[in-house]
Amino acid sequence: TATRVLPGARPVPAPVAVTAARPAGVRTGLQSADDLDTPVRTRAPRSLVALGSPLPGVVLRLLDDRLYPVPDGIVGEVYLGGEGLARGYAGQPGLTAASFLPDPYGLPGTRLYRTGDLARRLPGGALEFTGRADEQVKIRGHRVEPGEAEAALAADPAVREALVAAVDAADGGKRLAAWVVPAPGHTVSVPALRDRLRTVLPTAALPATITPVAELPLTAHGKRDRSALVARAATAADAPYQAPRTRTERLLAQVWAQVLGLERVGVHDHFRDLGGDSLLVPPLLLAARRAGLALDLATALRHPTVELLAQALDHHSSTAPDHHSPAQEGS
Repeated sequence: TATRVLPGARPVPAPVAVTAARPAGVRTGLQSADDLDTPVRTRAPRSLVALGSPLPGVVLRLLDDRLYPVPDGIVGEVYLGGEGLARGYAGQPGLTAASFLPDPYGLPGTRLYRTGDLARRLPGGALEFTGRADEQVKIRGHRVEPGEAEAALAADPAVREALVAAVDAADGGKRLAAWVVPAPGHTVSVPALRDRLRTVLPTAALPATITPVAELPLTAHGKRDRSALVARAATAADAPYQAPRTRTERLLAQVWAQVLGLERVGVHDHFRDLGGDSLLVPPLLLAARRAGLALDLATALRHPTVELLAQALDHHSSTAPDHHSPAQEGS
């Protein structure tokens, strides 16, 4: 019976690692970067893939963009060094200089290899893989790792596999789209998934769409084909579209679409599910007032869909006091 799984060169997706760790006795594995012969010990993962801790002789540093160490719990890039570090890429001095850097915290002459893996340090010192630096995207000014949303989706018992990718938004920016494959015997509830994601992900990392699919498409080399899914990404939320029915709903839907950079907004679409956050509330209020809607901050925050917001505005309008003067009323 196998008691140890030894993957190498690439991170192991969480569902695969969980399956490999399920048999009794299979508790640890090994992972290493292509350019470091010494591996890193890993343990059975939680929702994200655990990278574990370095073996003796391995230098592992978790650094930010300016090569400063990141605090525990904060995502940084993994740099590796030690006795097994390669000298560089043969005949490629430019690539060597970009990937093999002087160790700012080591002895003179020591170097680090920039792996491109992103991770955070857990209580106890182990690292948790969150994605790749070359897959990071900016969503309304926030740096987001699609792999973090991917792992959060894959942690749901109803999801066998998940893929998250950045797609173009109507405003010229980016948004996240997700595709999930149901686990055998399960049906994926998109609203339930969204409710759970809101508890574990920052707003910017919430996918604007979540689409259940039977299988994820593969390339000719057997890798997941992101481009095939991105090409057919939806342009709005994944909830069934319900068109505005009243004048207030139509005005609000137009305002939301303008501020969120979407082609259309349904009356049941949730503001956060569409990519909305607190930074977009002020421009939303301004756009609403320009459209002739008396929308205030408290009302906007309490009613997250066009339908609920329109009902609140219409109710407020119908119950507002009459400001006519007595002279006008008696004329």
